[in-house]
Amino acid sequence: MIFKTFWKPVFWAVIIIVLSVMPTDELDSHMWSVVPHQDKIMHLIFYAIFTFLLLRAFLIYFKKSKPVWLLVLITFLIILCYGAIIEIIQGRFIASRQGDIMDLVFNLGGSVIAIFLVLLVPFFRVSSDIK
Repeated sequence: MIFKTFWKPVFWAVIIIVLSVMPTDELDSHMWSVVPHQDKIMHLIFYAIFTFLLLRAFLIYFKKSKPVWLLVLITFLIILCYGAIIEIIQGRFIASRQGDIMDLVFNLGGSVIAIFLVLLVPFFRVSSDIK
């Protein structure tokens, strides 16, 4: 049951780490240079999706046994730690990458957007029981 519930956020976390540790030499930077601040936009989008998947998985798995605010807090802290660890890894261990505090800020911005979508927009809710 736990695998069935959490495979999507785990899969998305793997995608994020693979893209984050990939040397920039392998990425075609000319392809993306048309969009200003594309790096920050990608952080926002990728972490919004990650938060969305993780929060919905928590809400489904714990149903009503845990308060929603606690699941939101746990999700946000996981995203914060995950993003910070990746930035540290990029800054210390990957020669062609650098850690950037603004990347972390945009990660958290995407997380906040996803949390509000899940909690406030009926289309994105797990069920109508979220209040």
